[in-house]
Amino acid sequence: MPSGREPWLDFVEAIDWPADQAITRLQFNDGSKQPIAEVAVASEAPNVELEGPHRVEAGLQLVIRA
Repeated sequence: MPSGREPWLDFVEAIDWPADQAITRLQFNDGSKQPIAEVAVASEAPNVELEGPHRVEAGLQLVIRA
């Protein structure tokens, strides 16, 4: 497939954020025992952006920005 013509999917996922519970982090998991990434949370819900996956020499790469 030519570079720049790979399929993509854009979406927004809203997560219920309970105001009466103390949430300190979000974890991203791939099914293994250890999370692949964590985002620390202050007092309100964070805005998290995922980019990828991108093909790299070792496989696929997913970028998580918070």
